[in-house]
Amino acid sequence: MGEYTESLSSSPIFGHMRSGLLVLACLFLYIVAQAQLLVVQDAHTGQALVGAHITAGNLHYISDIDGKAVLEGLTGNTRVELSYLGYDDLETYLDLAEGQRYVLQMIPVDQVLGETVITGSKYEVKAAESSVTIEVLGTELIARNNSTSADKALQRVPGVEILDGQPNIRGGSGFSYGAGSRVLVLLDDVPILQADAGFPQWNDLPLELAHQIEVLKGAASSLYGSSAMNGVINLRTKYATDKPETGFFTYGTLFSPIDGQQWTGGPPPFEGGFSLYHKARIGQTQWVLGTFAKDLDSYNKGTHENYHRLSGSLKQQVTNKLSLGLAFNVNRASSSEFFFWKGTDSLFVGAPGTYSAVEARRYNLDPNLQYLDRYGNRHRLLGRLHHVDNRANGGRSNKSTLGYGEYQLHRLFDKQRLAVTTGVVHMRNQISAPLYGDTSFATVNLAVYLQVDKKIGNRMALVGGLRYEMNRLHTPELFNCKTDPITGQTVCDSIPNGLRQEARPVLRVGTNYRLSRTTFLRASWGQGYRYPTVAEQFIKTTFGGIPISPNPDLRSESGWTAELGLRQGTALGPYKGYLDVSVFESRYFNMIEFNFIDLFQTGFQSVNVGNTRISGLEYVLAGRLTTGHWHLEHLIGHTLVNPRFEQFDTSAQAYTSPTTEGQLNAYHSSSKRNVLKYRFRNTFKYDVELGYRRWSIGSSANRYSAMEAIDAVFEGFIVPGLRQYRQDHAAAVYIVNTRISYEPKDGFMLSVVANNVGNKAYSLRPGLMEAPRNIAFRLNARF
Repeated sequence: MGEYTESLSSSPIFGHMRSGLLVLACLFLYIVAQAQLLVVQDAHTGQALVGAHITAGNLHYISDIDGKAVLEGLTGNTRVELSYLGYDDLETYLDLAEGQRYVLQMIPVDQVLGETVITGSKYEVKAAESSVTIEVLGTELIARNNSTSADKALQRVPGVEILDGQPNIRGGSGFSYGAGSRVLVLLDDVPILQADAGFPQWNDLPLELAHQIEVLKGAASSLYGSSAMNGVINLRTKYATDKPETGFFTYGTLFSPIDGQQWTGGPPPFEGGFSLYHKARIGQTQWVLGTFAKDLDSYNKGTHENYHRLSGSLKQQVTNKLSLGLAFNVNRASSSEFFFWKGTDSLFVGAPGTYSAVEARRYNLDPNLQYLDRYGNRHRLLGRLHHVDNRANGGRSNKSTLGYGEYQLHRLFDKQRLAVTTGVVHMRNQISAPLYGDTSFATVNLAVYLQVDKKIGNRMALVGGLRYEMNRLHTPELFNCKTDPITGQTVCDSIPNGLRQEARPVLRVGTNYRLSRTTFLRASWGQGYRYPTVAEQFIKTTFGGIPISPNPDLRSESGWTAELGLRQGTALGPYKGYLDVSVFESRYFNMIEFNFIDLFQTGFQSVNVGNTRISGLEYVLAGRLTTGHWHLEHLIGHTLVNPRFEQFDTSAQAYTSPTTEGQLNAYHSSSKRNVLKYRFRNTFKYDVELGYRRWSIGSSANRYSAMEAIDAVFEGFIVPGLRQYRQDHAAAVYIVNTRISYEPKDGFMLSVVANNVGNKAYSLRPGLMEAPRNIAFRLNARF
């Protein structure tokens, strides 16, 4: 080895290589010495800001993990612009000189007046400057309400309802058991809906790693495609900084019995859990790791939930312009539930044949890449492998694997004050399940999109978007085969060549006009589109003795949403807040709903119920007052909707003519008034907290108007006692929660949260009771 090394080092080739490397090293040191070093920091803490976007002259840079960027080839008086998520933009002039170091500090935006979001444009903008309504749910509100899953946390957002797991924004969705969602759920900008049913698994979302949850209200298919007809919910996770942070919480919840509905046998209902996360950086590597566990013996007799989750992310800053990342989320779950109650004297007990149990294994792996080229173009590659394995009783198991890939290009044209975002998406699902006739399906989604944001003067912003999307479904040619008991012949449904395909464009336009420094007027119109899920088209099972049948002829639904809104910010001394008022209208064409067809042969089936219209008004009042040792925070929202069928006819069917669309809609509804099923016309929510020094007390409440219309067969035949229950509980329901907390030292908080303090027996989804009064004891720590 020694001889080999000596001969190699003495060779002419190695000598030239060594000389070349020495020259390159000297050249690099010379360039650095001649270049200018810019450091970007937080103005309050001095913390380095990683990934800040820097424009110096006509060149673009991104700060590295130390908040630094080397400005090469620039001297003299130079215009420098900085932008960073969660901070006010900074524009200044620097007199650049060779080899000098410059520090610029950015000011965090006010969390009431200047919330920064990504969901509305796929890049960072302030919520007030968006052309659509976007609400932001912060982690503090989540923690102080002891919300341990994303669906529980979202119940605090005005205009958002979660009906037995199904998200609904401003009345855009009703209830279809476990299948189809008009609200697209994202985890870090990538879809996380279950591939076969288009349904969110809320306990899979890593709430312990949440940075914030963004809710876009209205059609967003031009940016996000199918399933974003009614809006988007995007959980964005934490990112590591140069200061390590560890967070922890644990809680226990006790449930109270309700008069006349006492539990018998076994221990009383109880829920407990804990969460732990840590985020840090080592050199050019950032990492975040978190875990959550939950164990619930439910207030509904014989049901339970048990979850264990491990989530994290790893990011490598290869250069100041290139970063690579990988996130993961692994879930193990065991749960049981029932579909509807046994009777009015057993509201917390399931009817025979309606219980189901699931053992689930689910995970997702998310690679990503971001690169800023020399021209200021931001290139992003986003990926996700999402695997779901739900092992359920009663032949309801399902397994699916989703592969998602997206390339995104974002370009700022400074002189033209124009931002262009474009990209391509490829998504493929592989599905197999006894639930769908014990066969396999494959779906393919291909899309290309473009969005252009243009600023005119200092007040107006315009946005226009276009997406062209293709959906392809591969199925068996023959399925849903039945044998006639008399003739012995087998009859099957068929799809020619086992292939179904369609494609269509969707559009979006909007504007935001700044009337004054804190007054913003917005208007938008956007199309929506949703291709039916495999579950809606091919499900074949029974529930409570009632069949649920496939409908391979189901058509996709489409529509549009228009909105006019005004956001008025207020900064009066120690008080900062805003009032947001919006009027909106949504139209849906060929809307998909579950309807009851007949008792013994078809049962329930997804069908196109025709065209519908939803109009409404919403206001949100949010603010914070800080004076001395006192602070007051509030979030108040009121949503009014009028959801109607375009065709609704209560007249009797004529013997000489077929049943009309309007007659079918009226026949399937429990109400003779024209109102869409499973909607609340009037909802009101508030959350208020008053604090003094280390003590805080708070209250929150939700008020729901009566649900006027449900499936008529639910009342008349399927759910025992439902009609009488709805008559006895026809008034609006008002649920009040209270809490108190104490911080013994910075970073630690002890809290007691009492939900449903009046211990009201109430139901949001007919046939299933909500939680009685429950008291949670919680410890939070962050250091």
